[in-house]
Amino acid sequence: MDQNPEKPVLFFDIDNCLYSRNDKVLEHMGFLIDDYFKKHLDLSPDDAEQLHKNYSKQYGQAIEGLVRHHQIDALEYNAKVDDALPLDELIKPNPQLRQFLQDIDTSKVRLWLLTNAYVNHGKRVVRLLGVEDLFEGLTYCDYSKIPFVCKPQKDMYLKAMKEAGVSDLSKCFFVDDSYNNCVGARKAGWTAIHFVEKGFPMPDTPASQYQIRHLEELRSLYPEFFKFLLWIDGNDYDYVRLSGVARWLGGHYSDTHQVPVDPNTRWDDDISMDDSDDSDDQDAEPEHVIIVCNSHVMHRRAGYCRGFVFHDTCWTLLNLEVDVDLKLLYCLCASLPTGKDAHYAIINWGHDYGGAAEFYMHNEIEALRQPHTQPETVPREHSSNPLHIPALKKAIEFSERMQRDAFRSRLNPQDLGIDKDAFALLSPEILQTILTLLPSPDIHSLRLASPVFATQGLSERFWESRFTQGKEFEYLPEVFSTPPASWRALYLSLHIWASDSLVMANRRRVWTLAKQIHGLLRQMKGNPCLGPSKRTVPELSVRAYSRQKDDWTSASRYVTPNDTEFISGCRALRTRLLEFPEHLKVGHFFGLDRSGAGLGYTPTFGGTLIRVPGKLQCIRGFEVALDTNGIRDIAIIAEDGTTLPWATGGSPSYPRRLLTDVEGISAIEAKFDAFKLVELSRNRVTPREQTHPRERFLWLPEIPRKEWIFDGLLPLGDDTNPNVPIMTVVYDDDDDCSWSDVHSIDTTYIDECHPTTLKFRPWPEGKKQILGSYSLQFDFGGPRRFGRMGDGGLGCPVNADDGEQVISLEVQVDQGFIVGIRFNSNHARTALLTPEESPLIHLPWIKIRPSGSRVIGMFSQGAGWGLQDQRSLGKRRENGFPKTRTGDRWKRFPRSTYSQLLENEGTVVAIVSRHPKIPADVSDHTRISLHAADLTVPDQIEAVFKKFNPHAIIHTASPSYLDTTTNLVKANVDGTNALLKAATACTKTSAFVFTSTDSAVIPTQEPLSEDDAVLYGETNAPNSYAMTKAMAEKLAIAANSAQLHTSALRIPAFYGKHDTNFVPQLVRSIRRKEHKMQLGKDKKPFEFLYVKKAAEAHILAMNALLDPQTMDWAMATL
Repeated sequence: MDQNPEKPVLFFDIDNCLYSRNDKVLEHMGFLIDDYFKKHLDLSPDDAEQLHKNYSKQYGQAIEGLVRHHQIDALEYNAKVDDALPLDELIKPNPQLRQFLQDIDTSKVRLWLLTNAYVNHGKRVVRLLGVEDLFEGLTYCDYSKIPFVCKPQKDMYLKAMKEAGVSDLSKCFFVDDSYNNCVGARKAGWTAIHFVEKGFPMPDTPASQYQIRHLEELRSLYPEFFKFLLWIDGNDYDYVRLSGVARWLGGHYSDTHQVPVDPNTRWDDDISMDDSDDSDDQDAEPEHVIIVCNSHVMHRRAGYCRGFVFHDTCWTLLNLEVDVDLKLLYCLCASLPTGKDAHYAIINWGHDYGGAAEFYMHNEIEALRQPHTQPETVPREHSSNPLHIPALKKAIEFSERMQRDAFRSRLNPQDLGIDKDAFALLSPEILQTILTLLPSPDIHSLRLASPVFATQGLSERFWESRFTQGKEFEYLPEVFSTPPASWRALYLSLHIWASDSLVMANRRRVWTLAKQIHGLLRQMKGNPCLGPSKRTVPELSVRAYSRQKDDWTSASRYVTPNDTEFISGCRALRTRLLEFPEHLKVGHFFGLDRSGAGLGYTPTFGGTLIRVPGKLQCIRGFEVALDTNGIRDIAIIAEDGTTLPWATGGSPSYPRRLLTDVEGISAIEAKFDAFKLVELSRNRVTPREQTHPRERFLWLPEIPRKEWIFDGLLPLGDDTNPNVPIMTVVYDDDDDCSWSDVHSIDTTYIDECHPTTLKFRPWPEGKKQILGSYSLQFDFGGPRRFGRMGDGGLGCPVNADDGEQVISLEVQVDQGFIVGIRFNSNHARTALLTPEESPLIHLPWIKIRPSGSRVIGMFSQGAGWGLQDQRSLGKRRENGFPKTRTGDRWKRFPRSTYSQLLENEGTVVAIVSRHPKIPADVSDHTRISLHAADLTVPDQIEAVFKKFNPHAIIHTASPSYLDTTTNLVKANVDGTNALLKAATACTKTSAFVFTSTDSAVIPTQEPLSEDDAVLYGETNAPNSYAMTKAMAEKLAIAANSAQLHTSALRIPAFYGKHDTNFVPQLVRSIRRKEHKMQLGKDKKPFEFLYVKKAAEAHILAMNALLDPQTMDWAMATL
């Protein structure tokens, strides 16, 4: 260690100072001293005790009186008394003391021991405490030299200064539990701290300058002796240091702290006062200024650095069980925002520090700040020291008196029927192991449910497990250094003594936060960022790259540049780049591939493997889900336009961005912070201004389809905020809900007229869709234009049972804000969705009318005031673009068919649709392929047949029965005809099953046979749906031949899983007491079929057509 004599020295007494008086060392020593007096001076017990007290008071310790007046051999006395103490039984290693001493910055202060005991005893105690290596030396009372020199004599303090190598009295600091010793130190010119352990009375007159109840209080008395600032020089992330005390500069530099370059000095040390000849050395480095605002300064002044402040007690708890890796921790901190208020800035770990901080909105996203700017406003729970827990010591002591298990179960096993309990088959050892692994609430439930566990005694091993990781007292690891006499008693006594302890609550809070940090650090350890590097601030030695920003299509959100204040969002520290000689082609995808070329972090616990169905395919791009902290999920878009399942296996609720182009991928750039992906880019081919709006912006909850037209109130231009998602509400037959489900449109508004949300409620309650920000109604921070409260909501019913649908919308606009909304329906009705009492109700209404028959989508970019920044309100489908997927009545039917087909392990299924998706309940994706094609475009259908060569076709596609005649004819008639031609031309296709409908035949009240059935024609059909289905059925039956065997199934309405028709109507009728069902014999009013039976019928028909023995009777209409 540095022996600089001018460095301060912190002297510690040993006995009753480094360990507690409650360890009973003093009592044992008193007994041995009294016994020595009795035996060697032939005194009675009372006289021996009294003489012992007199000598201790007069000379500071009893041995000096014995040597002075009784010619006792001091070393023999030491052997009989100090060395005879059973210290191994009384003193245990103290990790909390060790951590406290380790937190002292020995580059600024030196540690020294000062005791009146002999050297043997002093060394023995610090060895047992586990701190002998943390002190530079020991000054002790030398029993071999007479007269003795000991505390509180002034010569003892001068001796300590000489041995410690310090000459400046002002740099001597001393901690002792003895009143007289502190008085002597203060008289000698030292700064003395009288340690009066909690539970013992304070003296009426202070012994010295300071009095403390716990050594931890030294942190606040002398913060300059402790470390608490993590920092780097410039932008060198490879050289991370832990600083000592710093100074907040205040004023103009309110976001900075000042620390010296020389680790051996404080910020307020004056180099010019040095008496040495070279004190005016021109090469002396200036002091550092640590920028706490967490930003890289491009043109920093000399001495500027970056750093992060940690509270000293929190730093101690963070390092209590294992020392953190400073480099990893710094990178982690640099990846997290620190809020706006620089002096009170705190690192945003994604939580509110257990209630000690608060979130607020900054640039439309959440940021974190410290609400308490004055010490007196901090709650007591958060200001209490989480390191020192007096209640814990009391609980350990109290546990000695609670060893009898008064709570052991007294249930009679014979009365509980234990033989019938399945757990009775397990051995007691296994039962105890189960108990130690389960959390306490689960054990309580288990003991209530199982007679075996109800009568099972809880062993000491079980109670000890309550203090291990994942259990309720895991935040008290120090109990293992001084194990209690009974773990059970300790557990129960903690509930008695510490249940309302503010210190315990604060320890639990801080420990939880420290665990989260350690979890992130474990994730980072041994997990380098893979891939070729591109130069960034933390990696300046890496080569620069020539590609420009316009060369990329990127998905990112609120990524803060390194040279900007990092208040909220995310930050990229590392950039990785992959280039390919030809377009990227893969057969499977592992996050960012584990094997072969890789980008980013590959965690040791594995990842998600995404298989590309079919043969090796080029990758057109990605669909990416982002929140404000980075990328949360990713899905591959294959060469044929198919979007593969999301990496997480679900459907993310985060905003989404498309990364696609007309060509495959030839380069990928990925940007990461210390542990996650924050930006993903692919090479750009098409100029940005020529790309479709759906590929340029962020969307929530889903990206609209390519055939939608964007013709709203405001264009989707370059002024659209790239970080704020364009919100979408779509009701379409491709989704799980349609306009026929919507029975109410509700709004909320603020300030009399500003709408914040549009809510579309289905009946019965199901998938509700919302446009806008609901929270604004309750937490509105904008200026109120009309000076009144005026917040509320409106609801407008839609008579969907009678076919009412929204066909157009109208809005009122004032100063760029939407201040009124109303809709028009196909029932010649106009409904107002904002208050009639609006002060701006006189403004003209702007009509947004789609060219189609109805409104099927609404999009907006709601930033700030709810819907005021309405980019697009009212969407339409392109003219003449038909629907080729199953309608609302049929859309759940193909899902059952897919699942049942795949039950045969030899079957491979191809799904052909304009927007194909793998059903959520299909787990084996290897036998299913997706093909994006339009049924009405023959070239696309022929391409699918050439690629897949199917043996059988099950044709279920149809528009909704409510669609236009043009679309129904084009899909049902022309589309079926095109599909039959392609099937006939394919030599491997031999079976064709067409899904017809019972609506295609003229109904009767009697059961129909095929001979009696009469199909509707163009002149007598009740609607276009029945007519086109009948025409398509005729085409399918007419195409029957020796090569292609065809059949048609007339399916009635059905019910089952995902039912949006029969069951909802039935429930509505029952709720309205409109019973539309009848019991008993009568003419049939209707018929329904279970959806799985409908799917099973199609598969049976297909198998019959493929079987030569049954094909003849199967080639018919059923």
